[in-house]
Amino acid sequence: MRSVLLLAMILVGCGMDEQKQVIDERLKPMVLEFAADFGHVSSSVVVGPLNNGSLATCFDYKGSRTVYGEKAVNKVIFDEKYFDGLSPIMKKAIIFHELGHCQLNLEHSAEGDYTLTDPYIYTTESDYYESNWSALVADLKFKAGRY
Repeated sequence: MRSVLLLAMILVGCGMDEQKQVIDERLKPMVLEFAADFGHVSSSVVVGPLNNGSLATCFDYKGSRTVYGEKAVNKVIFDEKYFDGLSPIMKKAIIFHELGHCQLNLEHSAEGDYTLTDPYIYTTESDYYESNWSALVADLKFKAGRY
């Protein structure tokens, strides 16, 4: 009886850190597009409060900032303060940028190189992202070793 109780406690304890994947319905088409280009997405992608000054951030399951390649990552939070004010292409660029960290373990490139790994996604440049989307995705694939 004692060993059964101990086994039950271990099983319950192990499941506490597991998180179900959640994808905000408004972002699902973009996440599915990323998955079509790069494979399965295991990260949750949600819109919610984010108080770090970023449009979106990649977090690990305990909510701390991710160190690329060192922790399993499973959540992207898109800041609700900015979400409605951005065009669809800008939302997609930001999602691809953050999933590049979470799913592909990519770090930032040089600032101002206008790629999806640039530390900044330039929200005033939606025409640039729209016109160059195929090349931007190809660059991301190259950096991730998927080309």
